[in-house]
Amino acid sequence: MTTVELRSVRKTFGDFVALHGLDLNMTDGEFVSFLGPSGCGKTTALRIVAGFELPDGGSVLLDGADIENAPPNKRDMGMVFQDYSLFPNMTAIENVAFGLRVRGQSASQMKETSGKMIEMVGLKGKEGNYPHQMSGGQQQRVALARALAIQPKVLLLDEPLSALDAKVRVSLRNEIRVIQQELAISTIFVTHDQEEALTISDRIAVLSQGQLEQFGTPEEIYRHPATPFVAAFVGESNIFHGTIAGTDDAPSVRIGSVEMPVQQAAGRTSGERVRVLTRPESTYLHVTSDGDRKGIPATVVSQQFQGARTRILTHLDHVEDPGAVILTDVTGGGHDHLSGGVQVDVTFDPATALVASAEELESATVAQ
Repeated sequence: MTTVELRSVRKTFGDFVALHGLDLNMTDGEFVSFLGPSGCGKTTALRIVAGFELPDGGSVLLDGADIENAPPNKRDMGMVFQDYSLFPNMTAIENVAFGLRVRGQSASQMKETSGKMIEMVGLKGKEGNYPHQMSGGQQQRVALARALAIQPKVLLLDEPLSALDAKVRVSLRNEIRVIQQELAISTIFVTHDQEEALTISDRIAVLSQGQLEQFGTPEEIYRHPATPFVAAFVGESNIFHGTIAGTDDAPSVRIGSVEMPVQQAAGRTSGERVRVLTRPESTYLHVTSDGDRKGIPATVVSQQFQGARTRILTHLDHVEDPGAVILTDVTGGGHDHLSGGVQVDVTFDPATALVASAEELESATVAQ
Protein backbone atom coordinates (compact mmCIF):
# COMPACT_ATOMS: atom_id res chain seq x y z
CA MET A 1 0.00 0.00 0.00
CA THR A 2 1.26 3.47 -0.89
CA THR A 3 -0.61 6.42 0.59
CA VAL A 4 0.27 10.11 0.68
CA GLU A 5 -1.15 12.53 3.23
CA LEU A 6 -0.67 16.27 3.70
CA ARG A 7 -1.52 17.56 7.17
CA SER A 8 -1.94 21.30 7.66
CA VAL A 9 0.91 22.04 5.24
CA ARG A 10 1.79 25.73 5.21
CA LYS A 11 4.36 27.51 3.06
CA THR A 12 5.31 31.17 2.72
CA PHE A 13 7.75 33.00 0.47
CA GLY A 14 8.49 36.27 2.22
CA ASP A 15 5.14 37.97 2.75
CA PHE A 16 3.39 35.72 0.23
CA VAL A 17 1.48 32.77 1.66
CA ALA A 18 1.61 29.99 -0.94
CA LEU A 19 -0.26 27.39 1.13
CA HIS A 20 -2.66 28.07 4.00
CA GLY A 21 -2.63 24.78 5.91
CA LEU A 22 -3.35 22.25 3.16
CA ASP A 23 -5.02 18.98 4.22
CA LEU A 24 -5.65 16.06 1.88
CA ASN A 25 -4.91 12.39 1.52
CA MET A 26 -4.63 9.99 -1.42
CA THR A 27 -5.09 6.25 -1.40
CA ASP A 28 -2.96 3.47 -2.86
CA GLY A 29 -2.81 3.54 -6.66
CA GLU A 30 -4.92 6.70 -6.91
CA PHE A 31 -4.47 9.35 -9.61
CA VAL A 32 -4.94 12.77 -7.99
CA SER A 33 -4.72 16.05 -9.90
CA PHE A 34 -3.85 19.38 -8.30
CA LEU A 35 -5.89 21.87 -10.35
CA GLY A 36 -5.98 25.64 -10.22
CA PRO A 37 -4.82 28.90 -11.82
CA SER A 38 -1.24 30.15 -11.77
CA GLY A 39 -0.09 31.05 -8.27
CA CYS A 40 -2.70 28.92 -6.47
CA GLY A 41 -0.08 26.76 -4.70
CA LYS A 42 -0.40 23.51 -6.67
CA THR A 43 3.24 23.30 -7.78
CA THR A 44 4.44 24.36 -4.33
CA ALA A 45 2.42 21.50 -2.81
CA LEU A 46 3.94 19.04 -5.29
CA ARG A 47 7.48 20.25 -4.60
CA ILE A 48 6.88 19.85 -0.87
CA VAL A 49 5.75 16.27 -1.43
CA ALA A 50 8.87 15.67 -3.55
CA GLY A 51 11.16 17.24 -0.95
CA PHE A 52 12.36 20.11 -3.15
CA GLU A 53 10.67 22.60 -0.79
CA LEU A 54 10.32 22.37 2.98
CA PRO A 55 7.02 23.40 4.58
CA ASP A 56 6.94 26.11 7.23
CA GLY A 57 4.39 24.05 9.10
CA GLY A 58 2.52 20.77 8.89
CA SER A 59 3.77 17.43 7.64
CA VAL A 60 3.85 15.05 4.68
CA LEU A 61 3.27 11.37 5.36
CA LEU A 62 4.16 8.47 3.07
CA ASP A 63 2.46 5.23 4.11
CA GLY A 64 1.76 6.87 7.47
CA ALA A 65 5.38 7.86 8.16
CA ASP A 66 6.48 11.50 8.35
CA ILE A 67 9.08 12.13 5.61
CA GLU A 68 9.88 15.76 6.46
CA ASN A 69 13.55 15.00 7.10
CA ALA A 70 14.02 12.70 4.10
CA PRO A 71 15.88 14.26 1.14
CA PRO A 72 14.28 13.99 -2.32
CA ASN A 73 16.44 11.02 -3.37
CA LYS A 74 15.32 9.05 -0.30
CA ARG A 75 11.57 9.54 -0.74
CA ASP A 76 11.13 6.82 -3.38
CA MET A 77 9.33 9.14 -5.79
CA GLY A 78 9.70 9.66 -9.54
CA MET A 79 9.39 13.18 -10.93
CA VAL A 80 8.47 14.35 -14.45
CA PHE A 81 9.05 18.05 -15.10
CA GLN A 82 7.35 20.47 -17.49
CA ASP A 83 10.57 21.10 -19.45
CA TYR A 84 11.59 17.39 -19.74
CA SER A 85 14.99 18.01 -18.04
CA LEU A 86 16.74 15.37 -20.15
CA PHE A 87 20.53 15.17 -20.38
CA PRO A 88 21.32 16.49 -23.89
CA ASN A 89 24.52 14.45 -24.20
CA MET A 90 22.76 11.15 -23.45
CA THR A 91 20.63 8.98 -25.72
CA ALA A 92 17.04 8.11 -24.84
CA ILE A 93 17.97 4.81 -23.23
CA GLU A 94 20.91 6.37 -21.38
CA ASN A 95 18.58 9.01 -19.94
CA VAL A 96 16.17 6.30 -18.81
CA ALA A 97 19.00 4.31 -17.21
CA PHE A 98 20.46 7.28 -15.33
CA GLY A 99 18.56 6.71 -12.08
CA LEU A 100 19.32 3.00 -12.20
CA ARG A 101 23.04 3.70 -12.56
CA VAL A 102 22.94 6.04 -9.56
CA ARG A 103 21.33 3.21 -7.59
CA GLY A 104 24.14 0.84 -8.51
CA GLN A 105 22.32 -1.57 -10.81
CA SER A 106 24.40 -3.86 -12.98
CA ALA A 107 24.76 -3.19 -16.71
CA SER A 108 22.52 -6.14 -17.57
CA GLN A 109 19.81 -5.02 -15.14
CA MET A 110 19.94 -1.47 -16.48
CA LYS A 111 19.68 -2.66 -20.07
CA GLU A 112 16.70 -4.91 -19.32
CA THR A 113 14.79 -2.36 -17.24
CA SER A 114 15.49 0.58 -19.56
CA GLY A 115 14.44 -1.44 -22.59
CA LYS A 116 11.14 -2.36 -20.93
CA MET A 117 10.48 1.26 -20.04
CA ILE A 118 11.31 2.51 -23.53
CA GLU A 119 8.88 -0.04 -24.98
CA MET A 120 6.21 0.82 -22.42
CA VAL A 121 6.16 4.48 -23.49
CA GLY A 122 6.07 3.60 -27.18
CA LEU A 123 9.63 4.53 -28.17
CA LYS A 124 11.01 1.16 -29.27
CA GLY A 125 13.45 1.87 -32.09
CA LYS A 126 14.32 5.34 -30.71
CA GLU A 127 16.68 4.10 -27.99
CA GLY A 128 19.77 5.62 -29.62
CA ASN A 129 18.25 9.03 -30.37
CA TYR A 130 19.46 12.12 -28.54
CA PRO A 131 16.93 14.65 -27.17
CA HIS A 132 17.52 17.09 -30.04
CA GLN A 133 16.56 14.32 -32.47
CA MET A 134 13.17 13.80 -30.84
CA SER A 135 9.90 15.75 -30.78
CA GLY A 136 8.57 17.30 -27.60
CA GLY A 137 6.15 14.43 -27.09
CA GLN A 138 8.93 11.86 -27.52
CA GLN A 139 11.17 13.71 -25.07
CA GLN A 140 8.40 13.75 -22.49
CA ARG A 141 7.91 10.01 -22.98
CA VAL A 142 11.61 9.53 -22.22
CA ALA A 143 11.21 11.65 -19.09
CA LEU A 144 8.25 9.51 -18.03
CA ALA A 145 10.17 6.29 -18.67
CA ARG A 146 13.12 7.61 -16.63
CA ALA A 147 10.84 8.45 -13.70
CA LEU A 148 9.20 5.00 -13.79
CA ALA A 149 12.43 3.01 -14.30
CA ILE A 150 13.39 3.30 -10.62
CA GLN A 151 10.02 1.73 -9.67
CA PRO A 152 8.99 4.59 -7.35
CA LYS A 153 6.17 4.35 -4.84
CA VAL A 154 4.77 7.67 -6.07
CA LEU A 155 4.85 9.35 -9.49
CA LEU A 156 4.87 13.16 -9.52
CA LEU A 157 3.99 15.04 -12.73
CA ASP A 158 4.48 18.83 -12.80
CA GLU A 159 2.43 20.14 -15.77
CA PRO A 160 4.14 17.61 -18.06
CA LEU A 161 1.95 18.38 -21.08
CA SER A 162 1.86 22.17 -21.09
CA ALA A 163 4.67 22.59 -23.65
CA LEU A 164 3.07 20.24 -26.20
CA ASP A 165 0.62 21.00 -28.97
CA ALA A 166 -3.04 20.11 -28.49
CA LYS A 167 -3.13 16.83 -30.42
CA VAL A 168 0.01 15.45 -28.75
CA ARG A 169 -1.26 16.53 -25.33
CA VAL A 170 -4.46 14.52 -25.68
CA SER A 171 -2.60 11.45 -26.92
CA LEU A 172 0.07 11.55 -24.24
CA ARG A 173 -2.31 12.24 -21.36
CA ASN A 174 -4.28 9.14 -22.32
CA GLU A 175 -1.08 7.10 -22.49
CA ILE A 176 -0.01 8.37 -19.06
CA ARG A 177 -3.33 7.28 -17.59
CA VAL A 178 -3.12 3.81 -19.18
CA ILE A 179 0.43 3.30 -17.88
CA GLN A 180 -0.51 4.57 -14.43
CA GLN A 181 -3.39 2.12 -14.23
CA GLU A 182 -1.26 -0.76 -15.51
CA LEU A 183 1.36 -0.12 -12.83
CA ALA A 184 -1.22 0.85 -10.16
CA ILE A 185 1.16 3.59 -9.03
CA SER A 186 0.00 6.42 -6.77
CA THR A 187 0.25 9.59 -8.87
CA ILE A 188 -0.01 13.34 -8.34
CA PHE A 189 -0.54 15.37 -11.50
CA VAL A 190 -0.29 19.19 -11.48
CA THR A 191 -2.23 21.07 -14.15
CA HIS A 192 -4.09 24.31 -14.81
CA ASP A 193 -6.10 22.61 -17.56
CA GLN A 194 -9.51 21.55 -16.25
CA GLU A 195 -10.17 19.21 -19.19
CA GLU A 196 -6.99 17.28 -18.42
CA ALA A 197 -7.91 16.96 -14.76
CA LEU A 198 -11.50 15.92 -15.44
CA THR A 199 -10.45 13.36 -18.05
CA ILE A 200 -7.75 11.35 -16.30
CA SER A 201 -8.15 11.81 -12.52
CA ASP A 202 -9.62 9.58 -9.86
CA ARG A 203 -9.96 12.67 -7.67
CA ILE A 204 -9.18 16.35 -8.12
CA ALA A 205 -7.93 18.85 -5.56
CA VAL A 206 -9.01 22.34 -6.69
CA LEU A 207 -6.81 25.05 -5.18
CA SER A 208 -7.22 28.81 -5.08
CA GLN A 209 -4.87 31.31 -3.42
CA GLY A 210 -3.19 28.58 -1.40
CA GLN A 211 -6.39 27.04 -0.09
CA LEU A 212 -8.18 23.80 -0.93
CA GLU A 213 -11.57 24.70 -2.40
CA GLN A 214 -12.78 21.13 -3.03
CA PHE A 215 -11.40 17.60 -3.16
CA GLY A 216 -13.54 15.04 -4.94
CA THR A 217 -14.15 12.93 -8.01
CA PRO A 218 -14.34 14.65 -11.41
CA GLU A 219 -18.11 14.19 -11.41
CA GLU A 220 -18.45 15.70 -7.92
CA ILE A 221 -16.25 18.65 -8.86
CA TYR A 222 -18.18 19.36 -12.05
CA ARG A 223 -21.77 18.53 -11.09
CA HIS A 224 -21.69 19.62 -7.45
CA PRO A 225 -19.12 22.44 -7.05
CA ALA A 226 -18.64 23.22 -3.38
CA THR A 227 -17.75 26.91 -3.81
CA PRO A 228 -18.35 29.73 -6.30
CA PHE A 229 -14.68 29.49 -7.29
CA VAL A 230 -15.00 25.83 -8.31
CA ALA A 231 -18.21 26.54 -10.24
CA ALA A 232 -16.58 29.46 -12.07
CA PHE A 233 -13.17 27.84 -12.70
CA VAL A 234 -14.20 24.32 -13.70
CA GLY A 235 -16.38 24.19 -16.80
CA GLU A 236 -18.81 26.92 -17.83
CA SER A 237 -21.61 28.39 -15.75
CA ASN A 238 -24.65 30.54 -16.36
CA ILE A 239 -25.19 33.33 -13.82
CA PHE A 240 -28.70 34.43 -12.83
CA HIS A 241 -29.22 37.53 -10.64
CA GLY A 242 -31.93 37.20 -8.01
CA THR A 243 -33.05 37.45 -4.40
CA ILE A 244 -33.70 34.76 -1.79
CA ALA A 245 -37.35 33.77 -1.40
CA GLY A 246 -39.22 30.81 0.08
CA THR A 247 -38.22 29.13 3.36
CA ASP A 248 -35.40 26.93 4.63
CA ASP A 249 -37.66 23.93 4.08
CA ALA A 250 -38.48 24.99 0.51
CA PRO A 251 -35.77 27.44 -0.59
CA SER A 252 -36.14 29.41 -3.79
CA VAL A 253 -34.71 32.41 -5.61
CA ARG A 254 -36.79 35.11 -7.28
CA ILE A 255 -35.33 35.92 -10.70
CA GLY A 256 -37.21 38.77 -12.32
CA SER A 257 -40.88 38.04 -11.57
CA VAL A 258 -40.37 34.25 -11.38
CA GLU A 259 -39.63 32.20 -8.28
CA MET A 260 -37.29 29.27 -9.02
CA PRO A 261 -36.69 26.40 -6.56
CA VAL A 262 -33.10 25.68 -5.46
CA GLN A 263 -31.63 23.25 -2.95
CA GLN A 264 -28.55 25.11 -1.73
CA ALA A 265 -30.00 28.30 -0.30
CA ALA A 266 -30.84 27.14 3.23
CA GLY A 267 -29.63 29.56 5.90
CA ARG A 268 -29.65 32.63 3.66
CA THR A 269 -31.81 35.65 4.50
CA SER A 270 -35.07 36.32 2.69
CA GLY A 271 -34.55 39.21 0.28
CA GLU A 272 -30.77 38.70 0.15
CA ARG A 273 -29.34 39.49 -3.29
CA VAL A 274 -27.63 36.40 -4.72
CA ARG A 275 -26.33 34.81 -7.87
CA VAL A 276 -27.41 31.37 -9.08
CA LEU A 277 -24.83 29.39 -11.08
CA THR A 278 -25.94 26.56 -13.36
CA ARG A 279 -24.22 24.37 -15.96
CA PRO A 280 -25.36 24.75 -19.61
CA GLU A 281 -26.46 21.10 -19.77
CA SER A 282 -28.53 21.57 -16.58
CA THR A 283 -30.29 24.64 -18.02
CA TYR A 284 -33.45 24.01 -20.05
CA LEU A 285 -35.62 25.86 -22.58
CA HIS A 286 -39.39 25.57 -22.99
CA VAL A 287 -41.48 27.06 -25.79
CA THR A 288 -44.65 28.20 -24.01
CA SER A 289 -47.51 30.62 -24.41
CA ASP A 290 -48.05 33.70 -22.22
CA GLY A 291 -50.73 31.88 -20.29
CA ASP A 292 -48.60 28.83 -19.60
CA ARG A 293 -45.27 30.06 -18.26
CA LYS A 294 -42.80 27.46 -16.98
CA GLY A 295 -39.79 29.56 -16.07
CA ILE A 296 -37.90 32.79 -16.69
CA PRO A 297 -38.96 34.57 -19.92
CA ALA A 298 -36.18 34.76 -22.48
CA THR A 299 -35.49 35.25 -26.18
CA VAL A 300 -33.35 32.93 -28.31
CA VAL A 301 -30.39 34.77 -29.84
CA SER A 302 -28.67 32.06 -31.88
CA GLN A 303 -27.62 28.44 -32.17
CA GLN A 304 -24.09 27.02 -32.35
CA PHE A 305 -23.66 23.54 -33.80
CA GLN A 306 -20.83 21.83 -31.89
CA GLY A 307 -20.95 18.28 -33.21
CA ALA A 308 -22.39 16.00 -30.53
CA ARG A 309 -24.29 18.90 -28.99
CA THR A 310 -26.00 22.14 -30.00
CA ARG A 311 -25.49 25.24 -27.87
CA ILE A 312 -28.40 27.67 -27.75
CA LEU A 313 -27.82 31.24 -26.61
CA THR A 314 -30.63 33.26 -25.04
CA HIS A 315 -31.13 36.65 -23.41
CA LEU A 316 -33.33 36.84 -20.33
CA ASP A 317 -36.29 39.25 -20.49
CA HIS A 318 -37.46 41.56 -17.68
CA VAL A 319 -34.71 40.70 -15.19
CA GLU A 320 -32.06 42.59 -13.25
CA ASP A 321 -29.30 41.70 -15.72
CA PRO A 322 -31.05 41.40 -19.12
CA GLY A 323 -27.83 41.61 -21.10
CA ALA A 324 -26.51 38.34 -19.70
CA VAL A 325 -26.18 35.49 -22.19
CA ILE A 326 -27.59 32.18 -20.98
CA LEU A 327 -26.14 28.99 -22.49
CA THR A 328 -28.14 25.80 -22.95
CA ASP A 329 -26.56 22.61 -24.31
CA VAL A 330 -28.84 20.05 -25.96
CA THR A 331 -27.96 16.78 -27.69
CA GLY A 332 -29.47 15.11 -30.75
CA GLY A 333 -31.43 16.92 -33.44
CA GLY A 334 -34.81 18.58 -33.77
CA HIS A 335 -33.91 22.01 -32.42
CA ASP A 336 -34.72 24.04 -35.54
CA HIS A 337 -37.74 25.57 -33.78
CA LEU A 338 -35.36 27.29 -31.33
CA SER A 339 -34.17 29.88 -33.83
CA GLY A 340 -33.30 33.51 -33.23
CA GLY A 341 -36.16 35.62 -31.89
CA VAL A 342 -38.24 32.74 -30.50
CA GLN A 343 -39.72 33.40 -27.06
CA VAL A 344 -38.91 30.70 -24.47
CA ASP A 345 -38.89 30.06 -20.75
CA VAL A 346 -35.64 29.12 -19.01
CA THR A 347 -35.48 26.67 -16.10
CA PHE A 348 -32.63 24.82 -14.41
CA ASP A 349 -31.99 21.77 -12.25
CA PRO A 350 -32.52 22.91 -8.64
CA ALA A 351 -30.34 20.08 -7.30
CA THR A 352 -27.17 21.22 -9.08
CA ALA A 353 -27.67 25.01 -8.98
CA LEU A 354 -25.16 26.78 -6.73
CA VAL A 355 -26.33 29.86 -4.82
CA ALA A 356 -23.71 32.48 -3.92
CA SER A 357 -23.67 36.09 -2.81
CA ALA A 358 -22.45 38.75 -5.22
CA GLU A 359 -19.39 39.25 -2.98
CA GLU A 360 -18.56 35.51 -3.00
CA LEU A 361 -18.78 35.35 -6.77
CA GLU A 362 -16.71 38.51 -7.21
CA SER A 363 -14.04 37.09 -4.88
CA ALA A 364 -14.01 33.83 -6.85
CA THR A 365 -13.60 35.70 -10.14
CA VAL A 366 -10.72 37.78 -8.79
CA ALA A 367 -8.98 34.58 -7.55
CA GLN A 368 -8.82 33.25 -11.11
